[in-house]
Amino acid sequence: MAEIEGSCPCGCTQLVAAGCSYAGGTERERETHRARANRQREAEDRRRQAREAEAQGVLAEIGLDPEAPAHRLAQALDELAGRVQRLAVIVGLDLEACDLDQQREHELALRAEHHASLQAIQSRLDESSVLRRGVERQRLEAEVATRQAELEAAQANADRDAALGAREEADRALQASKAQAEEDVARAGSAMHAAEQLLLQLAAAETAKTGAEAAQADAEDTLRRALSDLREQQLRTAEVLAEQERRSSDTLTSALATADRRAVRDRRAAVREVRDSLLRDRDELRAELAVARREKGAAQRPVAEPAG
Repeated sequence: MAEIEGSCPCGCTQLVAAGCSYAGGTERERETHRARANRQREAEDRRRQAREAEAQGVLAEIGLDPEAPAHRLAQALDELAGRVQRLAVIVGLDLEACDLDQQREHELALRAEHHASLQAIQSRLDESSVLRRGVERQRLEAEVATRQAELEAAQANADRDAALGAREEADRALQASKAQAEEDVARAGSAMHAAEQLLLQLAAAETAKTGAEAAQADAEDTLRRALSDLREQQLRTAEVLAEQERRSSDTLTSALATADRRAVRDRRAAVREVRDSLLRDRDELRAELAVARREKGAAQRPVAEPAG
């Protein structure tokens, strides 16, 4: 069976490689072997049809069914051969009683006919053997084709299972990617919300910075106005004191000697009072300036923290 499977179907002695139906290293050589096998198969079919037609005529002549199985035909032919042999014996006995020459000629003729019939029977037996071998070969080829079909079906089932596994794996990957995409969308939404909050904080910081700058400008303006008022007040006070001094010097010239100490004391007290007033005003201005600076620093600090 291994030799039949490994030999070329065209009848040559070359072996068939795995995966090839005919011998040959190229497609052209395999096509040549295939054409030879087809010609041999067609010739064999024609010879078989001719033998069948001749066999049907002979079987019809001897009264046998052409559609009967081969073993029944062989049994019937064997019985006919036995009958022919018995008939030959009877004829031989009859010929012994007849003329020897005629009997010999008749015997030779019967022997020739018997030999011809035996040759015909032998040829039919040979043809039946050839047919049986052909049927056996066809059966083996059918078994090989069946096994090949089973292998192809198994491979197709394996491919289908692999495709189903790949499809399930792709579905799982799609679900995972969808979940990852949803998570990314949620993260993007959270990041967007945080960015919006940060923008609001930045806007508030910008507003606070603008307010602090405005407050600082107002404080500086107030400080400048306070300093200007203080200078004007000092100038007025000095002018008043100068005027009082002038008036005192004009009206109290006579009393300078007696009121010198009092005037000096009063002048010193007034100067001390003015100096204390100036110190108080300076301290108030410094305190207001420190408060304005602290407010400015407090307004600028939240703006610097989000930027960091």
